[in-house]
Amino acid sequence: MREIVISHADELQSLVRDTIGLLCSKQQAVRIAVPGGRSVAFVIKGLLELSDDDLKKVQLYLVDERLSGQRNVDTLLDAGLGEAFQNDRMARTQLFVPDPTNGFDEGDLFDLVYLGVGEDGHVASLFPDSYSELSQPVTGEIALISNSVKPPPERHTVTFCGFEKRARNATIYLLFLGESKRYALSKLTDQNESAMTFPYRFFIDNQYDVCVVTDLKEQRR
Repeated sequence: MREIVISHADELQSLVRDTIGLLCSKQQAVRIAVPGGRSVAFVIKGLLELSDDDLKKVQLYLVDERLSGQRNVDTLLDAGLGEAFQNDRMARTQLFVPDPTNGFDEGDLFDLVYLGVGEDGHVASLFPDSYSELSQPVTGEIALISNSVKPPPERHTVTFCGFEKRARNATIYLLFLGESKRYALSKLTDQNESAMTFPYRFFIDNQYDVCVVTDLKEQRR
């Protein structure tokens, strides 16, 4: 596990641009899983700093979607993706939105995964105490959450089972941005905690290639 400390969340934009750009220079296709929420704006803006040729190589996968209110796909569009579609820098088919009835293709294996970590340690729409259910193969790779602890109650999310199949060889960027994430970050190396209580730990406990990105410099409490 690696850790990158940034001075301001804006630096995430440059990190994303450089990381994806390097992969684009080596591969014909780059598959990137992205979150909803506030962190995604920096990811999308960094992505859009790439050349048009590199952007054509990118396939985006939204890892969770709200089924009412402000949808996560709208957050991506507002962050600049909508303009990229309108200007033909990217095609709308380059964005996959999770739906249990229309799942992944066999070749949809992620190269990079960006996940904003919530105050309670959740990632995507995988909240504390959802680990045991959503890690089971019977759940499927994409699930309907009907009783989310955060509004809205109904969401689609990639499950832990889905990440296990699609992201095992990816680099996982866990984003702890803002003072409200300090407590979740403090559990990063706490061996007494598990994915049951802090879902982001799924990737650490199962030895994924994890890179933690945070703007919290002070001593963790």
